Amino acid sequence: MTLNDVTLPTGGGKSGKEPLAISKDTTIMYSLQGMQLRKDIYGADADIFRPERWEASNVNRWHFIPYNHGPRMCMGRNFGQQQMEYILARICQEYAEIRIPEGQREQQIKIELNTKMAHPCMCEFVRREK
Repeated sequence: MTLNDVTLPTGGGKSGKEPLAISKDTTIMYSLQGMQLRKDIYGADADIFRPERWEASNVNRWHFIPYNHGPRMCMGRNFGQQQMEYILARICQEYAEIRIPEGQREQQIKIELNTKMAHPCMCEFVRREK
């Protein structure tokens, strides 16, 4: 909710590059998921899982914000990232390969309070030889 009338430097006009006036008492909402699928930033394939897009060194920290940034950043960010790093390291230590069996449905995203996978992702883990 805006406390005063305000003008944002961009976001208005047909191009989205003009100033945008917002009146006092206006509720402002945004979608992190929607922001992360922007074709003007990620290209025509923004909705396709393509992790190599993050290999470029010119990635802006605001382009991918699963934990948000700034004063509204998730308090559990470091804990969540640490858990994932540990789990991935342990999987890489124990397994040589991860396979997705035939017949899996194409994965989709389910949007609720948070986003999550719409279908289970069944995998086959092939142990490393010791």
